[in-house]
Amino acid sequence: MPTPEELLKQIERSQEGDWACILCGTLTRNRGLLLPEDPEEFGLVSPKNKQRCLVYALCEPCREKPDALVRVEALLKKEGSQAPPMTAYLDYLER
Repeated sequence: MPTPEELLKQIERSQEGDWACILCGTLTRNRGLLLPEDPEEFGLVSPKNKQRCLVYALCEPCREKPDALVRVEALLKKEGSQAPPMTAYLDYLER
């Protein structure tokens, strides 16, 4: 399992510039990170001893909605690695 420091590093790497919120499209610098328990559910494949993470943009108004994380997860499951550029990206972390 990645350390909290490794997860924070992934979010910090994505902080350059505004991205479109994955739910509404508003430009934001706010980020979220999803570390799926079952990467195949999201259409992701990882090399042995690595785990995929998804970093995505989520604006403050969307983040405050009670169903925000459920909606993000559903969208990422549907889109997987095909999420629009500058909305979400994938990276590998050591397990």
